[in-house]
Amino acid sequence: MSGDSTLSVVIPAYNARRTIHACLASLLPVLEQPGGEVILVDSSMDGTEAHVREQFPRVRLIHLAQRTFAGKARNIGAREAAGDLLAFVDADCVAAPDWPDAVRRSFAEHPDQDACVGRIENHNPRSVV
Repeated sequence: MSGDSTLSVVIPAYNARRTIHACLASLLPVLEQPGGEVILVDSSMDGTEAHVREQFPRVRLIHLAQRTFAGKARNIGAREAAGDLLAFVDADCVAAPDWPDAVRRSFAEHPDQDACVGRIENHNPRSVV
């Protein structure tokens, strides 16, 4: 993979209205790249769908009528993804500004790898990472 590979980011969401704005705002750099896409697979009942449609029209929204657990939602999004590279982020996470480039760079520098992982930092002292 080259450093200019297209990136698809899949986000599973269930009742994520409280956290989805920060998550999607942090992923806007993906949408600025040629071929970059953000796919939200949402089964919320708390207004997440309406908020995303209004505030993030460039995000590809797949809304499911029944609650769908994260693993299945990720698989649905992966099947719909068009990018050369596939990344997953949860709806309560905020990506670092250089995260999309770091994903591309990792695969460009290690063309034999099938996967890469990143670290997370806990900014919520009430939650265990």
